[in-house]
Amino acid sequence: MAAGCYQVSAPPPHSMKGAVASKPILAQGAEFVVSADSVWHAPKNRGRTKIDLRLTITNRDAKPQAFSLFDTVRMVLKDTDGKDLRIDGGRNGTRPGKTTTPLLAKDASYVVHLSASLLEANGALRLQGDDGFGGIWYFDGLRAGKYSVSVHYDSTLGKAQSNAEWRGTVNTQSVVVEIR
Repeated sequence: MAAGCYQVSAPPPHSMKGAVASKPILAQGAEFVVSADSVWHAPKNRGRTKIDLRLTITNRDAKPQAFSLFDTVRMVLKDTDGKDLRIDGGRNGTRPGKTTTPLLAKDASYVVHLSASLLEANGALRLQGDDGFGGIWYFDGLRAGKYSVSVHYDSTLGKAQSNAEWRGTVNTQSVVVEIR
């Protein structure tokens, strides 16, 4: 294993209790899987329900690869008709995250925890999360029903930080979740 590489043995995404995981997408020696709680409970009395969303990136290449996490991971939410729901958000500043570009040895994984909550706002529901670096994202106007969730990963913008950095664009397979 190369010096500085993560040797992460994350539990497989499907091991999350009550979760669903997408089929893996393999692109340029890397595997991408999205997983989420299968049921999202609508909060009561203007409360908040935590939602477990994860992107697991696994290096399947023989050489170590780095994966940028700053402004590269975007949630995609679709309604039952397959229509993309509008994502909004912003950033008032940037704060340092735990890791911006984990370097993964062969077959090592890194789990990106997409901190999210379902909250009630003006009679509708909002799925809201943060990127871990000071930015927030959200989907407004959600209601009880089924949705598909996937992740768009794009590391092609900006300059690579190292020769080992994985460069590309991937859309994970979707998983179906239900708001009750």
